[in-house]
Amino acid sequence: MATNLVPRATLGALIFVDVPDTEHLGSMLENGGFADAVTVVSRDPECTQICRQEGIEVVECDETESRASVLARLDSVAATQCDWVFLLEADERLNLELRQEVRQVVESLGDSRDHAGVSVRIQRYICGAYQRYGGWTTPERRVVRREDLGRTASGVTAGDESAELILEQPLAALGHRHIGGRLRWINHVTELEQHHADIVGGWTLISRPIRRFLLLYVGQRGYRDRFTGLATAALESFRCFLAHAKAWERAQPADRADGVGREPSQ
Repeated sequence: MATNLVPRATLGALIFVDVPDTEHLGSMLENGGFADAVTVVSRDPECTQICRQEGIEVVECDETESRASVLARLDSVAATQCDWVFLLEADERLNLELRQEVRQVVESLGDSRDHAGVSVRIQRYICGAYQRYGGWTTPERRVVRREDLGRTASGVTAGDESAELILEQPLAALGHRHIGGRLRWINHVTELEQHHADIVGGWTLISRPIRRFLLLYVGQRGYRDRFTGLATAALESFRCFLAHAKAWERAQPADRADGVGREPSQ
């Protein structure tokens, strides 16, 4: 008697390394262990070398390449050959319950188009505490169908709760446990963001970080996280300022008549 078997849905993991993170590399690669295929997308040469030594597939990209352009050329890597792709950052960790839930959801959905994607709430550990407010728990679309990957412009998109299936288990982001680590990360990531930030000056350069601070601290109730809410809203506003300031600085002509970088006149 013949039995019709439903093919098991496959799951790939794309892990993005945007800044040097060799400290958490072992845990990062362990994240992908539950997936059928793992591909690391790396901007850091040291992480790239270690992954290759471990036999992990790596796609290299430079600082000026946007996440969208990177995703557009990943159609032939192992992770994107799977039916579903889980988008992960290097500093994020999956507990056992989340791994099991992702697997169950992917296999239950199969080829269904009932949901635009699968979202997960990010539980961020920043400045000594988990953030509960300030926009840090907004669901993000992280599990997408292979054919929809190219339309995921940033690689991580906010989920539409009316169209998304939202997982119960949170995804822990543990990369910035201290203010010093967060500042180092901001310096690295704004080196990437400056290539895509608007070149602004004057009042706009001041007002955008202020609006960012008020959105996180007041509009999204970051004040309820007390000091950590204040610190993270301030750091995010500084990140906004620094990215635009670096973009403005990069746009300045090398031979400006302000004497900067020139030998003093005799």
